[in-house]
Amino acid sequence: MQPSKTTQQGPLDREVRFALVSDLDWTMVDHNDHTHDKLLRLNHVWNTDLSHDSLLVYSTGRSPHLYEELAAEVPLLVPDILVCSVGTEILFQGVPHKPWSDFLDRGWDREKTLEIAQAEPALTLQDASEQRPHKISFKVSSGSDAVVQELTAKLKQAGLEVNVIYSAGVDLDLLPAAASKGKALAFLLEEMDGGAGRPRDGVLVAGDSGNDIELFAVAGVHGCMVANAHPELRAWCDAHASSTLFQASEDGPGGIFQALEHFEFVEHAEPRPAGVAVRRAVVGMTTAAAELFCGIAPQPLTDTVARLGEFLSDGFFYKHEGVECGKQEYLDYLGGPGYGGMAQVAAGRGEWREWLGAIVVREGVANTWKVEAVERVQPFKAGDHTGDVRRTYRVCMELQEAEPGRWLVSRQVYETLKPGEAYNSVPAA
Repeated sequence: MQPSKTTQQGPLDREVRFALVSDLDWTMVDHNDHTHDKLLRLNHVWNTDLSHDSLLVYSTGRSPHLYEELAAEVPLLVPDILVCSVGTEILFQGVPHKPWSDFLDRGWDREKTLEIAQAEPALTLQDASEQRPHKISFKVSSGSDAVVQELTAKLKQAGLEVNVIYSAGVDLDLLPAAASKGKALAFLLEEMDGGAGRPRDGVLVAGDSGNDIELFAVAGVHGCMVANAHPELRAWCDAHASSTLFQASEDGPGGIFQALEHFEFVEHAEPRPAGVAVRRAVVGMTTAAAELFCGIAPQPLTDTVARLGEFLSDGFFYKHEGVECGKQEYLDYLGGPGYGGMAQVAAGRGEWREWLGAIVVREGVANTWKVEAVERVQPFKAGDHTGDVRRTYRVCMELQEAEPGRWLVSRQVYETLKPGEAYNSVPAA
């Protein structure tokens, strides 16, 4: 049974060079790295070299609710497409993709599937948030392989077409036969065929567990198995070794970064448009500022402020929640004791992180560029949940090219992003 072709609005409308489709837990996110340095490095590469002509897709076993919890705790970029609940839900900017849910409805008997599975004593239903219209999730307590085989046989005997996915040694998901992470990706690629076309340079999928296997099996994709992969995915990759399958030597996002370099997806043969050069400059400035204040190399705050001043033009203008000042007044403000919270950031080097979640670049007049972004600042400490102290800002900057390849900020306006507003919502041009 094939999905029907549907005219799309949104991320599938534009021609793209490349697409990254990544699992989240233990793949895009290394939960052992509380500083998230490897993820921030990957974010930097995505923002500077890829996001202007590529698609970022997260494909996770988490429900939308648990995805939002994770997004509040780690410095994740906002994806173009979110695939949740082991491929049973596709969301564009938080809105469910109805053609996919309609497709999965065909032949799916959720009530009867649940009834048969609940009769297995070794299975325990997961939290209510993980029970979705096209997904029933259990924890397996004992005799895992035998339980999975027995349940699969019973479902088949009852005439039910169910995809039984066992992963990480404890998780069991029951989905419609037409659903999985891989089938969701194949559906999206077929829709691209009916629109702007597939990514020109290809698709890279990345994963660590059994529920990622079908991603790797999608025809024509490149695969990245991160170094911390579970045995079931490792065995599959060993059995299907090829030139398009990369087994990383680093865990999580470090492995994805290795795969981008290995397959040369970060090598852009075509000349970059001027707007991309500006994007690179902005990400570079933000990263440098974050490193100065947040502790890659601890140093006196006065030296940090002086170095930050190198990014600002002599006519720099700053406005934050009604406070307006020029370049020197702004630098004095940053270096003084009254700057709200920055002294704490400087004192807590190695714990705070700063990153951009969305960037839009527009050409202005007289060799200037307008940059709009969402900027986030948050501490990360091992074992602590810190999403409630995150600071999220809308930031607008105007950049001028002082000399070839060197950009200076001439104007900067910050507004606090109010609760309930989308992280990828940026000020209007």
